[in-house]
Amino acid sequence: MRLLNELRQDVGYAFRQIRRKPAFALVIIVTLGSAMGVNTSFFSMFNASALKPWAVKDPDRVVVIDARVTLAEWRYWAERTKALAGITATMGGGSARSDGRRLFFDYVDARHFEVLAPLARGRAFDHADDRPGGAGTEAVIAHRLWESRFSADPAVLGKPIVLDGVVFTIVGVAGAGFDGAGRGGRDLWLPLAAFTRLQASDASRDWQELSRAVTVAGRLAPGRRAAEVAAELSTLSRPFRSQHALAITPIPVTDTRPFSRQDSIEHLITVLWFTAMTFATLIACANVANLLLARGYARRGEIAVRLSLGAGRARVVRQLLTEAFVLALLGSLLGLAIASVLPDAVFRAVPEIAVRLRTNFRVDRAVFTYALGLCTLACVAFGLAPALHCTRISVSHVLKDAHGLSVPSLKTSLLGYQVIVSVMLLAASGLLVRSVQHMSQRDLGYKVDGLVFVGLEFPSTYTREQRTTLAGRIVSELQGVAGPGNLAAASTGPRPGRPVGVEVYLDLLGPRVSAKAWALQVSPEYFDLLRVPMVAGRPFSASDAPGDVAIVNEAFARAFSPRDTVVGQTIAQARGRYTIVGVARDAYLGSLDVVEPMIFRPVTPESTRFVMIRDEGGRASLIRARLASLDPGLHADLLSGPSWIGRATAFSLFGARMIGGVGVLALALATLGLFSVFAYSVQQRTREIGVRRALGARPAHIVKAVLGPATKAIARGLVIGGAGAVALAFLMRRWDWLNGLSPLDPLTYAGVLLLLVAAGLAASYLPARRAMKVEPTVALRYE
Repeated sequence: MRLLNELRQDVGYAFRQIRRKPAFALVIIVTLGSAMGVNTSFFSMFNASALKPWAVKDPDRVVVIDARVTLAEWRYWAERTKALAGITATMGGGSARSDGRRLFFDYVDARHFEVLAPLARGRAFDHADDRPGGAGTEAVIAHRLWESRFSADPAVLGKPIVLDGVVFTIVGVAGAGFDGAGRGGRDLWLPLAAFTRLQASDASRDWQELSRAVTVAGRLAPGRRAAEVAAELSTLSRPFRSQHALAITPIPVTDTRPFSRQDSIEHLITVLWFTAMTFATLIACANVANLLLARGYARRGEIAVRLSLGAGRARVVRQLLTEAFVLALLGSLLGLAIASVLPDAVFRAVPEIAVRLRTNFRVDRAVFTYALGLCTLACVAFGLAPALHCTRISVSHVLKDAHGLSVPSLKTSLLGYQVIVSVMLLAASGLLVRSVQHMSQRDLGYKVDGLVFVGLEFPSTYTREQRTTLAGRIVSELQGVAGPGNLAAASTGPRPGRPVGVEVYLDLLGPRVSAKAWALQVSPEYFDLLRVPMVAGRPFSASDAPGDVAIVNEAFARAFSPRDTVVGQTIAQARGRYTIVGVARDAYLGSLDVVEPMIFRPVTPESTRFVMIRDEGGRASLIRARLASLDPGLHADLLSGPSWIGRATAFSLFGARMIGGVGVLALALATLGLFSVFAYSVQQRTREIGVRRALGARPAHIVKAVLGPATKAIARGLVIGGAGAVALAFLMRRWDWLNGLSPLDPLTYAGVLLLLVAAGLAASYLPARRAMKVEPTVALRYE
């Protein structure tokens, strides 16, 4: 009871101190709140993308089969498994247009939500819809789509939702947080039978249960473990795969971690944001510690009186820590308020990034717990050392109005730490920003200036024949707009990060070898339009049959050819054999990081999904009008060449700029720390300054004497931070984060140095000016 009463008294006294010095408290609360708010925001993103478990019921009882499984094999397992109480299949669906918005969906079986996550409303699909003969007219929508599009209307069940002109009836709403199996970010789910509705007359060719890949998850039967499931499914798969002449391999089973997001660039950048902001938060704590040291110096008389009246040092330290905790708690509340709105505000400003992440960043229990823990750690980090230091005083000296505190080495140590972390953060963020700029500005090996890139998206309900016919009409119409030689068609554009990987086999001089290459289908005009020359052989001609010839790039030839030239050699693929007729110069068509081995084959109308037009006269509006007149269901994405490339680097550039923003925030916090140290030194040594002025010292000498110790700490911080920044830069290059940029990039380090010099001048100007203007008579009467 006594302890609670004392604690109540301490908290009350802390709030009285805040009312007495509101400006001082406001500076601390805003400093901590801004740092904690951004830090907690990044943690919410890190938690959602890397730490948050799969939003399923009893996730410890759910396993995922981490192998290529077909629909037929899943059905075989479902009829025979004993180790799983339920097993579900998810077939990738893709996206469709609905009221002008692209919605992402998957096809799932009737037990999908029973096995994984119970529905929040409505019911699941009928078992009859697990086969092509089912009606396939129903849909289950994601909880976030229910909230955003239907305003969480309880009467949503039974309402229609239209996908590419096909009407589905909403029969259920998924639980909050559940975003799909295998790939996150699903807006809705359709029954397996709906495939035949959205793919219409292609169903007989595409619904091949021995080839349609699915993601399989299951719920463990009571008393069973994942290892037993793996053993059972491996045993079950042997007769099935032997019967169908398939490769027999072990069936690995994994837990319910968010496997779809592992090792992704989004996950990596989120980790970088969170790590960088954690260091910036530590800078904020160091700043607050400096401010509390200054405040402790001002309260040395009060502390001395408390100690002289019999208060133990531990009691005074507890009081000071309570005051620090109250400030930290208020800062954390401000931080939670910031974290609740900042992620959504940022992603609303850059919607293309939000589409990439497609994750809800909410202040849930984990985020709240993290914020509370951060508050406690911050209190210890910035409150304990000043409390211990401020109570280590000579009571008699303070009561005689002498200096009870010497110039603390703690302050200069904290200052040096801030400079070290600021240098490293600024250098790292500067290198990341420069690396993305370097990547986007390098010679790509092809020319995109003056080009209009047109990405074609056909309604999913169109048959292959309809898509092929429409693609032919599009090429014909746009050829009339562009003129001869100014149009090329392809299966996809030179969009870095979006190529198609295939396994190839080379029949050259030696035995067959398996190789990974990037496949692209292009028209004969493709290379001329992009200004990519042939270094050997010839380009495609109109007489080349699509299934007979291929062109490779230099990277392919270097990697896989045992001879000086590959022209005339044969590539064997699953879909046929192709004779290499040419070698194209290397270009960054598959990635902006490195030139990958590439195989080009002649494009067909059936595979045409992309058109490039040389446009020197600003005919984009005419192109758009022609496309709209051809088919109202066609969606065309028109971008200029530089914009198309810029879209590919948008996420990396966004991530680098965010980390740069963290570095700037760290610099601002460090500047505040510099200012507080300099101002503290001038205030503490006012008497000394007065004596020096009375004895004839020049203002420059006074500034050097007063600010010298802090300046030395800054210099040490610059040296150590610079060395750490260089070491970090070489580590970033080893991790392939610099995209070919030198880890000793002079522009980056020059920019960091200029920023730090400017921050140091800004922080020292007012304290130095005050020191030079101290009047001896005033100083000698000080206090």
